Amino acid sequence: MSLQTQIADRIIDVFSDATIKKIDKDNYLDIHLPSVNEQKGTHIFFNTSKNKVKIGFYCRDNDFVEKAVNSSDELETYSQGIRLASNPTFEDADSAITAALAMINAIQGNESSIIQDSNKESDAMQSLTINEEFIGILNELIKSYKLLPNFSFVPEVLRENGCIIDGNACWFYTEEVQWAENAELWDLLVTHDGFYSSMGQKEFKLLFNWDSLVDLKIKVAEDHSKVTLGLFQENGQFLSLTQEESLSLLVIYYMYQHIVKLIIDEFRDEPIINWSAVDEMGVLRRNFNSYQELYASVE
Repeated sequence: MSLQTQIADRIIDVFSDATIKKIDKDNYLDIHLPSVNEQKGTHIFFNTSKNKVKIGFYCRDNDFVEKAVNSSDELETYSQGIRLASNPTFEDADSAITAALAMINAIQGNESSIIQDSNKESDAMQSLTINEEFIGILNELIKSYKLLPNFSFVPEVLRENGCIIDGNACWFYTEEVQWAENAELWDLLVTHDGFYSSMGQKEFKLLFNWDSLVDLKIKVAEDHSKVTLGLFQENGQFLSLTQEESLSLLVIYYMYQHIVKLIIDEFRDEPIINWSAVDEMGVLRRNFNSYQELYASVE
């Protein structure tokens, strides 16, 4: 598989609307991303000369370019659009993809939107839901580097707002999730034990544990308006989780496919998980004190 094909496949995984304009014809891989800029002439490009990669965003709309560059110190202009400051060179597809996603995030002006004012209760609670535009980047980090994040600040903020919750483990958190056929929308907290919810109350309770999970399936609506996860047990019983107007449940699917499934299979018959052994499996466990810290780690 060529370097350009590796990169193209990964971009399409993140951006469902991506259209490949040119691939494996010369040194330039060109991909149109309507969700970044809908004008047909625009595209992200990867210069793969000598099997090294430089990236940029081709756009002749001066207003668009100026707005993007003025909003981020990570970007600079060049004669035909936008590129990363200092125009760095990347040695492989993984590092190029990570940098490209960070560049796109900066172009879309999401650096400041990730940071929330935690001085007010409503703002603090809002900050517990990861920025929608950053979901693709997190999924890419999970897939490429087996990143298993722990957002320890989430349980802390929940407790500050009156919730009852044990420990500081949080692999993922989101809100307004439909659990099975329940008509109400509940929150969802995922830890090393399993799937928790406060069920509209104050105390978080474990409703589905990892030990009983034998398969996890996902269904995404064609227009990306809804995502449903199916959590299946060995006896055929299952629990569905559905969220509308968000793709955040994709994070759980990526986490399961690339990390958690390996851990479950390795330690299913063991009394506890040996986390040192998990590290030796190539899993990158890292704690984050904010979503901004996660974002900064890939700049």
